[in-house]
Amino acid sequence: MEQAPNSMNETPILRRRGTRHAPAETRRAQILTAALGCFAQSGYERATIDQVARDAGLSKGSVYRFFDSKDALLFALFDEFERLVLVELDGDDGDEILPKLERTGAMVADLLGGQRDLMQTWIEFFGHRGSRERMSGLYTRMRQRIARMVRAGVRSGELARVTPADAAATVVGAFEGLLLQAMVDPDFDAGRHYPGMWRLLERGLKRRDV
Repeated sequence: MEQAPNSMNETPILRRRGTRHAPAETRRAQILTAALGCFAQSGYERATIDQVARDAGLSKGSVYRFFDSKDALLFALFDEFERLVLVELDGDDGDEILPKLERTGAMVADLLGGQRDLMQTWIEFFGHRGSRERMSGLYTRMRQRIARMVRAGVRSGELARVTPADAAATVVGAFEGLLLQAMVDPDFDAGRHYPGMWRLLERGLKRRDV
């Protein structure tokens, strides 16, 4: 599968460590990268700020200058993922709805399905009350954006006359269904199965002239 243009590799989370006098953005990225690894390897409950600081190559005080708690680190990781997803959905593809949806799903499948640390941390989001609330908000915003896109596609004639809310719930459910299988089965390759899944979705969404 072709790599989505806005992958996690292009975000602060997975940038390399900076120098001793690195700017604040680089320091923050170091810390988030270390937190991602710690949460994935030790689990959120067992991971500590000391461990994050050590893995980031920084002092504990440096971590606290950017994040006042372990919760703040987890939420920052979630916010970074949400930003990536919504940027994809809001990207400029002219009036082409289906390519934008396809690219967003490919990005999510490649991102979470291809990076085990990120996948493990995604599982931690489900077990944390504050993150579950944020996830609920993310799903709501995703459905709203997709429904708005579908509504525009129906009006323009690009899409079949489907109910936007139903279509949005189906698309989000299909994306998440692949990821859920990858979460519980390390041998399941979400990225490999995504193209076939998308073809089925596209068939139901695309207008067919009689």
